[in-house]
Amino acid sequence: EKNKAEYIELFCQEKMSGGCRQAVDHFIEGISAIMPYQFVCMFQPHEIELLVSGLSYVDVYDLRCNTIYVGYDKNDQPVEWFWEMIEAFDNDRRRKFLQFCTGSSRVPPE
Repeated sequence: EKNKAEYIELFCQEKMSGGCRQAVDHFIEGISAIMPYQFVCMFQPHEIELLVSGLSYVDVYDLRCNTIYVGYDKNDQPVEWFWEMIEAFDNDRRRKFLQFCTGSSRVPPE
């Protein structure tokens, strides 16, 4: 009974920080492979999320400009129909299409 408050505090501290320590260590190790760790501190959390996860909005114009055609020309009628269909999709459906094509539902930041 005497150390109950201390036990609860330490237990919560372990669950809140210690439980994810290994994941945080791996994240720091991975990000350090890309840039020196001291530079990571310069970013806000939402900026790191953007760098790691990419953009959630799929810009059809950008996607179209960066598409490489093999066996087709960008002006072929089936290609035009394809882009009309993609433009008609809402962003959620575009993200699913992007996931199908690239393995990621997010657009990498420039």
